[in-house]
Amino acid sequence: MMPLCHSACIEETDDACSVSPPDLFWKIWDLHSNYLLSLSLRWMRGNRADAEDALSSTKVRAARYWASRPTDVRDDKAWLCRILHNICIDMYRNRRLLADVGFGNPEKPAENLPEAYLTHSLEKGLLQREALSNIKELLAQIPAPWRRALVGYCIRGRTYDEIAREEDTTPANIRKRVQLARDFMRKNLREEDAI
Repeated sequence: MMPLCHSACIEETDDACSVSPPDLFWKIWDLHSNYLLSLSLRWMRGNRADAEDALSSTKVRAARYWASRPTDVRDDKAWLCRILHNICIDMYRNRRLLADVGFGNPEKPAENLPEAYLTHSLEKGLLQREALSNIKELLAQIPAPWRRALVGYCIRGRTYDEIAREEDTTPANIRKRVQLARDFMRKNLREEDAI
């Protein structure tokens, strides 16, 4: 049986692909990079800087995965598109989360911060300490699996796959835990503001 060769128009021989796996990845990447950039621009609503950030993250994540398991990828174009889509969605959710807790546009944070954050005073320090204390208390109330997923993803910057391997579960499960933890935090932060 001939091995699976990917869509990079690589010559096949009877026993194997004629290009080594790392070189094959970069040929595949070059083949699809323009298409991925156009998708990224669409998904990031025309923001070129964000689209390029997402594309760069996709390249890094895909190259890492490819280095460990190149034969697991059956349809390289669809695989790259899925990674890019997930990264764009994550970036969108992170921006929305920042906006939901009152930090507005993350591109120009100083324009959107409340007045208390812009003044240097004892009152500012006390308010920030109190807010941090409230957040820590809320984190302590979150069920442990949700908390580990939220801290790993949002604070430590780990990927869903990395957290899933540590927790011995699926990336989809980790994504759901992060979502549930965010919803819990958002709901309780709003309730505290109402009090």
